[in-house]
Amino acid sequence: PDESQHLVRTLAAPNLPWLSRVSRVPVSGDACNPWLDIPWPLSKLPFHPDARLSLADVKALQGVDWPRPPGQLRIHTQAWAYPPVFHDAAALIGGPLTTLTGASPYESTYVYRLSVAALATACWAWVMAALGQLPLSRDQRWLVVGLCLANPMVPFLASSLNPDAVHVPLMVLGLVYGYVVLLEGRRRRALFVVLLLAAWTKSSGVLTMATLGAMAGLLVAG
Repeated sequence: PDESQHLVRTLAAPNLPWLSRVSRVPVSGDACNPWLDIPWPLSKLPFHPDARLSLADVKALQGVDWPRPPGQLRIHTQAWAYPPVFHDAAALIGGPLTTLTGASPYESTYVYRLSVAALATACWAWVMAALGQLPLSRDQRWLVVGLCLANPMVPFLASSLNPDAVHVPLMVLGLVYGYVVLLEGRRRRALFVVLLLAAWTKSSGVLTMATLGAMAGLLVAG
């Protein structure tokens, strides 16, 4: 269910440059995916873990075409209050790729997932580079990244349209740069940029800022 909510927010990104004040966001008719109405047989899946799609179901979904109604549609999404950076980035990549490839609504969902996977990959590559700031060998850096990616939820999120796909590596970056800043006083700007991106991706990033601030205060006081 979360992914469909974030798809609505992503499709509304060109018409919603900043935070939304209401849960019904404006989606352009020519970009509106008909799957947002959760048609049958998709409607049998949410909250029913034992439900499965048959091959006939999948073929029926693959045959759904773009309705492209004129104007804008106001569609409800539970992701309306999320900060805009993730959805803007996903729209900036996934929207043009959908148009360029002539993807169907079915194929478009994978185009957006691949776009998010590319963003997540870039963030984890950044983590690998940032670990070079620590006294770790190359093998040790690979071990740290490997242990992070070994959590099944990390690749699962990285292959879905979900802000956590990039928020998780951004939080890891915050820990790495936070360690360097607190102990050595270096990379302050890098830490600021990472925490700002994290806060603009998901509001819980603000909590990380507060935590690092409290840690810095305790370190100075001690």
